[in-house]
Amino acid sequence: MGVLQLMILAGMILMLVKVEKPGKKEAKKEPSASKAPVKKKSRDGADDGSKKKKQKKKKDPNAPKRAISGFMFFSKMERENIKKSNPGISFTELGRVLGDKWNKMSAEDKEPYEAKARDDKKRYKEEISGYKNPQPMNIDSGNESDSA
Repeated sequence: MGVLQLMILAGMILMLVKVEKPGKKEAKKEPSASKAPVKKKSRDGADDGSKKKKQKKKKDPNAPKRAISGFMFFSKMERENIKKSNPGISFTELGRVLGDKWNKMSAEDKEPYEAKARDDKKRYKEEISGYKNPQPMNIDSGNESDSA
């Protein structure tokens, strides 16, 4: 038997095991006390509100911008050319075309973009070394209710 046939057979066995037969309902075991009830998630993915998402840290607008990769420099230059040659191209298809073009380029063709990326990385390192992120201070308001 081939691997595909075994996988199909295993899938069919699982389906048979999952199907409840009418005569088997009386033979069900009583739920043990040690097992906790399992909550099912709703279809939209939201559960009963018991879990809360972690709040995202707010980005400091004064923080230096991250360094740009060579591919991003290439994309900035080539994006308009590709849009002109392919009017109506979708965003995802545009990204795919840019990626293919970048991957087909030789190392010599990529060098000017990589050089810009190295310069930008130096710029970022200099800016981030001089940047100090102001941390929010915890100031005691004097209210007793704050300490509880």
